[in-house]
Amino acid sequence: MQFNCTYIELSSLLSPERARGVEPGKLAKEQLIEFIEARANTDFVEISMKEFAFIDVSFARECIINLIRHYAGNKAIILSNFQDDFLIDNITVSTSRFKVCILSKNSQNNLFMHGPNNGKLSNKDKEIWEIISTFDAISSSKLASLMDKVSSSAAHGKLKKLSDMGLLFKKRGKAKSGGVEDIFYPVTANYQ
Repeated sequence: MQFNCTYIELSSLLSPERARGVEPGKLAKEQLIEFIEARANTDFVEISMKEFAFIDVSFARECIINLIRHYAGNKAIILSNFQDDFLIDNITVSTSRFKVCILSKNSQNNLFMHGPNNGKLSNKDKEIWEIISTFDAISSSKLASLMDKVSSSAAHGKLKKLSDMGLLFKKRGKAKSGGVEDIFYPVTANYQ
């Protein structure tokens, strides 16, 4: 499947010196939503942190974390071009309260997961992640068939949890039965 990607430098919306506090964070999030909505067919949004030496935790929560929550399951948000690890650490601090993960891309185009529990999934979520990350796409029925004693509805709940965390996004697809079903796409397997 072909996916649409878009790129924006956060500094095009906000001066890096203003990346502090709740109100600038809310404003930046609204501007990002406006940018993304103008590109309705976008599946992946890469937000460059180029020029940002510092972002405080309040700004990170209001802008980045709430943006990920807003699009969870529908669009993948990936952060890139960090000047140093301190910046991603400040953003990551905001994740545990909301149980979301941040995906970042380094200069070699490798994706990294940051989030609750130092970016580590719970054992149950990790088991599911290890199964689904080997696929470009997976449905609830397919996941259920790969796991012992798991119904399709339970598998859907597990996929939805990872989707809500920002690790998967979904699209409607045609089921083998002829009906419609959600197809989940692991961000790490589909982003280029």
